Amino acid sequence: ALLLLLALPSLAAYGWWRLSLPEGADVPGVLLRVVQPNISQDEKWREDNARQIFDRLKILSASPGKGGALGVPTHIIWPESAVPFLIDESPVARQELAVLLQGRATLFTGALRRDPNQRDAQGEPAVHNSIIVFDGYGQVAGHYDKWRLVPGGEFLPFEWLLEPLGFRKVVTVPGSFQAGPGPVTVTVPGAPAAALLVCYEIVFPQKLVSRDQRPSWIVNVTNDGWFGRSTGPYQHLAQAQLRAIEQGLPIVRAANTGISAVIDSYGRLRERLPLGSSGVIDARLPAALPATLYASWGDSGLYLLVLACLVVAFSVKRRTPGITQVSFTQGDYQ
Repeated sequence: ALLLLLALPSLAAYGWWRLSLPEGADVPGVLLRVVQPNISQDEKWREDNARQIFDRLKILSASPGKGGALGVPTHIIWPESAVPFLIDESPVARQELAVLLQGRATLFTGALRRDPNQRDAQGEPAVHNSIIVFDGYGQVAGHYDKWRLVPGGEFLPFEWLLEPLGFRKVVTVPGSFQAGPGPVTVTVPGAPAAALLVCYEIVFPQKLVSRDQRPSWIVNVTNDGWFGRSTGPYQHLAQAQLRAIEQGLPIVRAANTGISAVIDSYGRLRERLPLGSSGVIDARLPAALPATLYASWGDSGLYLLVLACLVVAFSVKRRTPGITQVSFTQGDYQ
């Protein structure tokens, strides 16, 4: 008990010391622009708003911002499902992206992606909730497909049974979204390799990033418009800060309605945009730290701690003297 009581202030003191360390060096040659368009949920999925939404994203991406003081943005990040159409299948959209990026910037955007090489249960091309990476010429340079899907939101459990009864998913796409293969590290033009995460994937500590190839930063795109002005977006941001601390990796977060942020490898907020606002963040990419204990061992430390407690408890129980049973006769009372 004494050791546990001493551990709490010791951990607090260590945390205070760690967060008092000066900020480390930034990744040279990388200037981020995080775009927060603040499109309300009831407008976001209307097809007749597609041009207006796309133009708003482009205008924000090309706005002066702080880019004049820091330089020209090299990497632009749009939020989850940024536009209500299949952007990688639109020649017009890719041409306009090429004009926007001018051969010198890379774009990450959350988007619906159709895979003609994969079929769903109805035999149609599989639809993924993805992040697509476009190079400076509007060509697809890579993608990531979300693999932790939201039950009832992105897929309907027991769809064969519930759909005939009138149950539907929150996100209306033909069939259900198909899950990706799991955490992967994506090569990024002009920047270190990154882990890409869609929405609430950031709240899971386990299997957050690839164990085979450790990334140097995490890109998290989300649409927290579902939460309105509740505590949800603040909790979601706090979860992202925890993941940065656990992994020792910076996280760049683009949210449709907020809260977009740049988080350094200690979990500190470098930059953020208020909830319910429209704007951009221009910031340098913080450098990664060496792999933390949690990044290397995961929950193994917790399992070892529980095992150690059980061993100590069992050992103490065996050493504790029991109560000796004594019988008395009537003569003993006399």
